[in-house]
Amino acid sequence: MPISVETATQNWVITPAPSSPFGVPPRNIGQQQWLLVITGVGILLENSTQGVEGNLADDWRRETVAFSTNDSVQQALNFLMQEFSISPPQGNMQPALSLTQWAPYVAISSGFHKGTDDAGFAVDNWRLNPFAQGVAANGAVLNNVYTGVQVDIAVRNNKAWIYRISYQVTLVGLLAFVPPIQ
Repeated sequence: MPISVETATQNWVITPAPSSPFGVPPRNIGQQQWLLVITGVGILLENSTQGVEGNLADDWRRETVAFSTNDSVQQALNFLMQEFSISPPQGNMQPALSLTQWAPYVAISSGFHKGTDDAGFAVDNWRLNPFAQGVAANGAVLNNVYTGVQVDIAVRNNKAWIYRISYQVTLVGLLAFVPPIQ
């Protein structure tokens, strides 16, 4: 049963990332590192039904949920390009963030248990989705293009549901232009 995440709310902030506490900005805007922070709440949907239900048995049901924050990334990078007068290259290229550092965080923000028996809720792990590969405007091959987040959730008992997750994704990287990411 596929589990998808519908964005309930999402916010972002982007700013130049200094190379040191008193670092001088690079002369070339293409060498500037950017700090992007994305926060939000996602509604878990299983087969178009809200929530992920636990197992019938008194055992943990474990699932990996992958979700994209690409709408916020695109909004932030478009803002960045407008704010700093950065022109995209010719052709079918879109802005992307080629990462040098990252720190995702995910937690359960809404769960429900109907009953008095033992139930449980867990976030076991979180990580970035596998990176996409792209080609930058200068022709360099990029192997670390950000695509989203994965989270391992667990719920115990068939009268227990996980409804929402909250997240914060902190990214540092270079502005790049790549063909549309599939």
